Order: sequence, then structure tokens, then C-alpha cells
Amino acid sequence: MFQKLLFGYVALLAASCNIVPPEGMLRCESDGQCPAGWSCSDRLCYSEALPLLPNQLLGEDCDAALDKTCSGDGFRDKLVCLEGRWQFNGTCDGTTRCDMREGSTQGTCQSIAPLCAADDAERRFCEGGLRKRCSADQLSYEEDACPEHTHCEGAAAASCACDTGYEPDDAGGCSKDECPAGYALIDETCRDIDECATQNGPCGAHRACSNSDGGFECGVCDSGYQLRGDSCADIDECAQGNGGCKGRVCVNEPGGSHCGDCSTGYDPVSDTECRDRDECETNNGGCENGECVNTDGGYACGSCRAGYMQSDAGCVDLDECAQASPCGQHRSCMNLVGSYSCGDCDTGYALAAAECTDVDECAAGSCGPHRACENTDGGHNCGACDAGYALSGEICLEVDECSETPGICGAHRSCSNVEASYSCSPCLTGYQEDASGVCVDIDECATNNGDCALHRVCTNTDGSRTCDGCESGYRADGTGTCVDINECAEQPGICEDLICVNTTGAYRCRVPIVICKPGVPCESRN
Repeated sequence: MFQKLLFGYVALLAASCNIVPPEGMLRCESDGQCPAGWSCSDRLCYSEALPLLPNQLLGEDCDAALDKTCSGDGFRDKLVCLEGRWQFNGTCDGTTRCDMREGSTQGTCQSIAPLCAADDAERRFCEGGLRKRCSADQLSYEEDACPEHTHCEGAAAASCACDTGYEPDDAGGCSKDECPAGYALIDETCRDIDECATQNGPCGAHRACSNSDGGFECGVCDSGYQLRGDSCADIDECAQGNGGCKGRVCVNEPGGSHCGDCSTGYDPVSDTECRDRDECETNNGGCENGECVNTDGGYACGSCRAGYMQSDAGCVDLDECAQASPCGQHRSCMNLVGSYSCGDCDTGYALAAAECTDVDECAAGSCGPHRACENTDGGHNCGACDAGYALSGEICLEVDECSETPGICGAHRSCSNVEASYSCSPCLTGYQEDASGVCVDIDECATNNGDCALHRVCTNTDGSRTCDGCESGYRADGTGTCVDINECAEQPGICEDLICVNTTGAYRCRVPIVICKPGVPCESRN
């Protein structure tokens, strides 16, 4: 193990006892003024990387070749290797120091520079929580203790400050009127109060109390207790899983519980366990017409059997027909004990998939042919007969419109009865339809003289024509043909003094033509 060594003095390698001379002593105010890896202590640079100090080698084996070395705080003591062991061999005075620098005699007293200057005599500093100052011989630092209730504060110009809770007093020290919580003022000193000494302190019963400096600590609650707020309260083990009691009454007690007698509905199996009694095994538990359900420590009459319902008197017959009929609509329901019966479907309904559904009488032709039919819920309505039919009793028969309504087609047309209607023919021969659809007489004589023979008289009739005698100026010959009458020949003198000229179907009278030529008598010509 390595220990601190004052830089500027000798270092000894324990393994070989060889002396390793440093270059000189370094004074410091902080670690930053020392070489890398060194630290400042007592205003001198130290290193923990060097071997043991010589004064730690007292009584240890040594090499006789090493005559002397230095030891002791301040390096005043000299060691010498005698008979193979390190022993004291004198002490340097206050102005010298045991010097092991290179080139000097080993372990000799040499003049040295003081560790601290004269002006440091009143200068104090804090180190490790202690106040220190330069010693009278200026070769070391000594502790300059702070008064009671104070502590060292500061660095280069250290002072003694009052501890927490204390204030400066007129005597130059520190005191206090009241102590912090957890302390009591005894002989002008705040001393710790043992809160646990009185009735287990604030921790209360069923809980360990441990005193501490300025306070106390409460431990966990004792077995069977739990923390509620700031105190330990009894745990009701019976409230959790019946305290582990199986079929027995759980009795809670402070800090624990025990199992008592069997609970209602249980039978003892052993001194520690009770088994549930199955009440349903006997007379169905008294649940008439219902289900008996065994429960832990009892039983319950559950749901009633089908056809029964729950009441104060137990399971009684359920009148299914009094509620929404289980038979559905359009069907009678008859209640039975524990059941019911469904009758036939009402008129107009038929059973289909356990339900009475409406019968479509119209699809079955209930109104007969040629008649409108309207199906209704549970029945039907027969309407009027189709056009062209008339009701005869409950049957629609075809109407003969031609017989029932003469002239339905109008004049000069024929009427033909057809299925559910009638048909009107075109206008009869000798008639034609005018713009209003009425059949009017055709004047056959107006076209090609009604196809009568030449020069015969055509007379139009209602729906036809007649070919009468010959026209004026004509007469029929033996063949019936109308031939022209020569009035001039048959009626001489018809024109008197005029010339009679026969024409087709007539004659004409004209003045005679007189031709006069000069020198020639006038000549009359026809």
C-alpha cells in the first residue's frame, strides 16, 4: 500500500530500499499548483504514487549498504541501518532538516527553508473541515480548533461560523434559544430526543419504533396488522377468503383469526373443515315444479320448469294463453296444467310452418271467373263482373249485347256477339260511313248511272237503286234496249215552218238556210 510523501524530500522504494531523490520542495495553496497527479495538503505537494515513508520502516529489515535515511514528520529524525534493521540515529534541530537530496551525505542535517512564512502566523485556512494555521517554527501547520457550535468556513482567510440552528451571542460564541425538531436543549446543548422511549413514540402500538439522530423511524406493522393512515390497524382476515376457513365461521381477533363452528348449510368433515350440504338431494329442496340449484352453504329454487312461473307460493301453472299467445294469431289457445294446446286456424287462415297465415281465396277462384276478387286478412271481397258479363246469382254470365241492346251498332250495320263483348260489322251494302262514323245511303245513280243500261232512268233508293224506263227521247225495242226516237219522222210538222232536225234523245227546229247568188234565184236548203 502506498502512502502520501511530502514532495521535496526523500522517497524510498520499499522493495529494494533504493533512495529516489526528488528535485526539491514545492509549496502550494491548491492542487493546481502541484505537478500532475499530486495533491496539495498542509500547503505542501504530496503524491500517493511513491512508496512508504522511512519512519514506517522502523524495525523493518534493511540493506547495510544504505547508511542513513530520513524519517518522521518534518523529516527531523534520522534512521541508520544497524544489524540489518532500521533504527533512530539522532534528530535535526529546528533550523535544519534531514536532507537526502542528490549529492549530499545520506541522512544529514541541512539548513532548510521554512514551510510557511512569518506573515502566515495569523493566517488560517480550512482543510478537511478543520481550521489550521502555521506553527511557531514555521515548519508545519497545526490545528487551530473552532469554538463549540462553530465550524471552519472559507479558504485562504478561514473563519469560524456558527453551526446550523445557532446564532452569534454577546460572549463571542454561538448559542441558541430553541433546538431543531427532534432535539432538546440540555446544559446549553441541543441533544437528540429519543421519541421511541415513551409509549413506542409516534409509531403507536403493533409497530417497531427506531430512534435516530433528530428523529425516528417506524417499522412495518406487526403480523396481523396493516398501516391505515399513521397507525397499524387489525387486519380482518375473515374478510379475505373467510380467513381460510372452509365451511366454518371465521372469527376475527386482534392480530389474527380462528375458525369456529360450521356455517349454516355445511356438515362437519373434520375439526378444521366443513363440507357443503346438497339440499337438492332431498325432495328437490322443496322446489316444486322448479329447478333446485345447490349453492355454497345453501340452495336456491331456480327457474321454474316449462309451463310454470315463479310466485310467492313457488312455481305455479303458467297460463300461456293469457299472455302473448304461444299459438300465434288467428288460432285458439287452450291452457293446460304445465302446458297449453293450440286449436285449428280461424276461418280464412291455414297452418303453415306452425303459424296460421292468411288464405288467398282469390287465388283459389272463390269469386268465380269474370269477376274481380280482393283478398283480405282472413277473407275476401268479390267485386263487379268484368265488362261484358252480368251477375246472375253469384255467377258472372256473358251478356248478349246485340239482343239486350238492339241498334247498339247503329243503323245499317249488323251486330255480332263475341266473348265478353260484341262486334259491329261495316256498313251494309248500299251504305257508307261518313266522317262521323254513321252509315249513310250510297247514291249509286251518281256513279256510272248506277250501272243501268244506256239511256235508262236510274232511281236511287235507300240502300240501293232501280233501273226504270228509257229516258225521254228513247224507247225500248224488242230486246229492251233504249233506242232514240226520231221525233221529226214520227211527228211531221212538229216544227211547223221550221226545219226539224233529229238529235240523240231529242230534236231541234232550225231556220232553213237560203243561198242567194247573183243572177240566180235564192235557194232554200235544209
